[in-house]
Amino acid sequence: MDHNLYRRYLTRTVLILAIAALAASAEAQRGSAVNPSAIKALNDMASYLRNLRAFQVESATTTDEVQDDGQLIQYTARINFVVQMPDKLLATASSDRNERSFIYDGKTFTMFARRAGYYATVPAPPTLRELDAAIREERPHAPSAERAAHVVEVMCAISESAEQGRPVELQQAAQSLG
Repeated sequence: MDHNLYRRYLTRTVLILAIAALAASAEAQRGSAVNPSAIKALNDMASYLRNLRAFQVESATTTDEVQDDGQLIQYTARINFVVQMPDKLLATASSDRNERSFIYDGKTFTMFARRAGYYATVPAPPTLRELDAAIREERPHAPSAERAAHVVEVMCAISESAEQGRPVELQQAAQSLG
């Protein structure tokens, strides 16, 4: 996995985890090939978390990458979520290579990359539940999911370009996002 893919994976993981607890029961009701006990555990966790006024979830991961010469490289990352219902979220993701913070205040959603020295802010719905509903229903509140993914791609490319001192080509053209 190259540096850019790893950074994109980490950024997208944070965004996905931020809404996963709120969306788990809705996904389970649609049916899937996943083990029913796993779905029940997710539903129970989501139900418990929905009834809390505030909660924090921390995770630590290690990703192994085997190089062509057989050398093993390990990447570590830590993700921390602090949620206060109905309208506050702070998610931080840090690794050996980068650090990102995601802040939701009921009005805006901000991504901040301290080490790279950049941030982006977009308007957001007034509650986490409305944000979750807009995402599940594919109902854009501000930018579409494709536009948000493009913004993340642009931010990652800016960071990579600054680190490597060269232009970085984008995979997705902005004009195709509407």
